[in-house]
Amino acid sequence: MLIVRYEDLVADVDCEQRRIEEFTGQTVSVPFARFNEVERPDFDTSTLNGLRPIEQSLIARWACADHRDRIEQVLGELPELPQALIDFGYAPDTRWIEEWRAGMRQGMRWG
Repeated sequence: MLIVRYEDLVADVDCEQRRIEEFTGQTVSVPFARFNEVERPDFDTSTLNGLRPIEQSLIARWACADHRDRIEQVLGELPELPQALIDFGYAPDTRWIEEWRAGMRQGMRWG
């Protein structure tokens, strides 16, 4: 198994692409950095609001109040998520959940 962290992927697309290619023994026909230039009729991009270039500044967007309901839904549907975040190094413990909720109650962006 190869773990590819989203933050690492958007920070250095070419490096992560090489890691994936080395791991799988396959090369891609279109560089990851140019994925947004390839339109596929069999892939509906409407839920993604279209294809856009890689954008590092949006990494922490999940913590905005706009996404509160969806984050709560995900936490309810995936009780194993907090432990997975710890296991993959995204959080040292589960305190972030209450801190995030407290920030949401105060109408603030968390993080």
